[in-house]
Amino acid sequence: MGCGVQVYGRIGQLDYTLVNSESGHLSFFHTLTFKLSVVLVLFFSINGISLVLWDQKDLLEGIKLDTQIAYADEGRLLAEAVVPVIGDPEATQAYLDSVTYNYPGMELFILDSAGNVLHNASDVPSKLIRPQISMAPIFAFINSTPDDYPIDVDIPTSNELKFVFSAARINPTEEQPLYAMVTFLGGGDDPELSFWAKYGALLTRTILFSLAIASLTGLIIWAGFTRRVNLAAASVRRYKTGTNGVKIEDNSHDELSHVAHAFNEMVDRVNGMMDELVLKEKSRGELVATVSHELQTPLTVIQGNIETLVLHQDQIDAETMRHKLRTIHNQIKHLSNLIGDLATISILDTGQMKISTEPFLLSELAESTIEEFEKFLGEKHLTVVRQFQQPPEPVEADPIRIRQVLRNLLSNAIKFTPEQGTITLATRVTALTIEFSISDTGIGIPEHETKHIFTSFYRSQKSNTQKVKGTGLGLAICRKILKLHESELSVQSTEGAGATFSFGLRRYTSTN
Repeated sequence: MGCGVQVYGRIGQLDYTLVNSESGHLSFFHTLTFKLSVVLVLFFSINGISLVLWDQKDLLEGIKLDTQIAYADEGRLLAEAVVPVIGDPEATQAYLDSVTYNYPGMELFILDSAGNVLHNASDVPSKLIRPQISMAPIFAFINSTPDDYPIDVDIPTSNELKFVFSAARINPTEEQPLYAMVTFLGGGDDPELSFWAKYGALLTRTILFSLAIASLTGLIIWAGFTRRVNLAAASVRRYKTGTNGVKIEDNSHDELSHVAHAFNEMVDRVNGMMDELVLKEKSRGELVATVSHELQTPLTVIQGNIETLVLHQDQIDAETMRHKLRTIHNQIKHLSNLIGDLATISILDTGQMKISTEPFLLSELAESTIEEFEKFLGEKHLTVVRQFQQPPEPVEADPIRIRQVLRNLLSNAIKFTPEQGTITLATRVTALTIEFSISDTGIGIPEHETKHIFTSFYRSQKSNTQKVKGTGLGLAICRKILKLHESELSVQSTEGAGATFSFGLRRYTSTN
């Protein structure tokens, strides 16, 4: 027994081997090429036989018509000849036998008006099977013209055959007439023998032609179709083994090419998903490390100050006590902000954050946000310039989430702007949106860092920013919230000359 593994498929209740894993190729007898070749052979053969049989039908009909026209008077001649002996059954039978002896292929019958067979004769031995037949065809023939031919009649000596015939009334003057009927096969010819003699060679040529066409078609398909299928299967097997960059090269414009393009798109999509999974896994590890660090730092500060207060409270003066408590308070606030930002970014990343839009004035929301930072603005003696377009127009957005965006942007502007600096808030109305921007005269952002600042936990590597506290999540949160509003947060910055962050929100109209 071989060690090859077989792959099985099922159609209905039939199992069949599709692929031998050792060779990696389809068995020829299971390919579409072989099946199509068989179909072609059957099609051409059945088509040829059907045409011949159709022609046979026309041939037989022609033979019947010609025979009936040629021998239409035979019934009348028999009726006239049999009159002298019709009253003597033995003489009548002897006369009929003598006629069939001289005219092979004919069969003679004497019938009464009810269709009963009184006499019959043939040049070959025959047995009367139906002693009575329908007289309708007899009467139809007697009253017909050649335009009505061919007319068939049931043969009394057969259960199956219908022959053309000739018939006539024997004694037309009597009240109970008799009828003479002559059946024939066309003057002794055998139509079946004529058919096979004429069409046997044609049938043979039809079948041979079918085999030739099918074989040629099979070779063409085998060379093109099956080869491309094998190449595609090989590409799939390579991809299953983990080979990178696998593609099916097929520049045709048919169904196989369509499948190849679909496979290539699937590979690109899967590779993209795998790259994204690798990136997410890397980001997850970095996130865990960053969060651990961000949490560890304030906890260490809090723990150290509390231990000092607990162990040396008798030696600590009031000013030192206030300083350490203030430090603990600030670190707790930093932890609270970090945890809040982590919760927000988690909700955003999982797609669970929902926004509830309503009309409001962006300039008014900006003013109320500025009021929250009055203390910090005053401590650094920063000037806030307002350039709100008048009259103000409402936007359609979630005011709670947009306030969160404004807080983060204003907080960053305050953190990175030196004392005596300026922060400018401005609005601009466009056809569909109201654009908001916040500019500062701070330290700016190096060009090579602008593409990273919206990444979670990213902190600038500039030495003068390391002292600024923050979680590195603010801008990432802002961008994700604005994406929920179908908006984009953009930045323009010159290192040493400040930065400008801007976004747009949909204008509110009565049709919104």
